[in-house]
Amino acid sequence: MTHTFLTLCLVVFMSLHLQAKEYKGIQFPDEITIEKTKLKLNGTAVRKYLAIIDVYAAGVYIAEPSQDAEVILKTSTPKRIVMHFKRQVDKTKLQEAWKKGFFENAPTAYTYRPDLNRLDSLMTFFKVGDVMEITFFPEKTEFKIKNEPLQTFIGKDFSYTMLKIFLTHEDLKEGLLGKLKK
Repeated sequence: MTHTFLTLCLVVFMSLHLQAKEYKGIQFPDEITIEKTKLKLNGTAVRKYLAIIDVYAAGVYIAEPSQDAEVILKTSTPKRIVMHFKRQVDKTKLQEAWKKGFFENAPTAYTYRPDLNRLDSLMTFFKVGDVMEITFFPEKTEFKIKNEPLQTFIGKDFSYTMLKIFLTHEDLKEGLLGKLKK
């Protein structure tokens, strides 16, 4: 009886361990499903402040793992970035980061200011443990910020630019592209 119980506990523990990866103290499931599409954890990374302070841990989920940002950006399957905040972040800091990211990554024909203004209006104070999920589709982007209602942005340029911000950021790109050991 004891042997059977211990075996069962070991099987449960191993299955839980195999279903999620821990990165910087955060559990990232190996797989998630969005609209009947299974997505795999491609990589994880940490956004840093002053190169030493962890701001958030992020994981990117895609249908077919890849180490090529352009391949990921061009796929038509859903993709998701999950951000787990590791420290307090004021909304103005996030707004500044989005502005810089859009300026550096938006396609030249994309007039992003109205979308960026709307995104800025959604930002709030984040505390340790808060989560933001950004789901990318070819023609729209959905934000789940903490426990607030889902917010949808229509447009392929917005979706492309938001995802590119993460995949080209110096702190994040290597880890999210799966090029670093987890």
